[in-house]
Amino acid sequence: MTRAMCVWLTILMLGVAACAPVEQNAVGPDTIMTAARRGDQREIQKMLQAGINPDATDAQGRTALHHAALGGHVDVITQLIDAGANVNIEDAQGKTPLQLAHEAGFESAAEALALRGGA
Repeated sequence: MTRAMCVWLTILMLGVAACAPVEQNAVGPDTIMTAARRGDQREIQKMLQAGINPDATDAQGRTALHHAALGGHVDVITQLIDAGANVNIEDAQGKTPLQLAHEAGFESAAEALALRGGA
C-alpha cells in the first residue's frame, strides 16, 4: 500500500472532512495521535525521533497527550511529557489532558498528569 493510500484510509477512518497535504519527510502528526490513542510507545518513540512535534494538534485542537489521556495510557503520557509535550495545553474546547482524563474516568492517567504539573 502506498503512503498516499495509507493517508487516505486514515482520513476516512478518522472521519476527517478536509484533506491537507502530507509532509514528505515526516511521518505526520496525525499518526502520533493515533499511536497515542492506541498506547503504542514504540511507534511514538520512532515518531519523536523522526522530529514529530509532540504538541501538534488535530482538527479539534487536541495533541497526542490529549489522546493518551482519553485512552488512559499512563506510560504514553509520561513518554510524551518527557519528550517536551505541554502538559497544560488546551484543545479547541479549552480542555486540558488532565480534564479529559478525569472526564473519561481514567484516574491513574489524571494522577500522572497532575504529578507532572497538569491542571
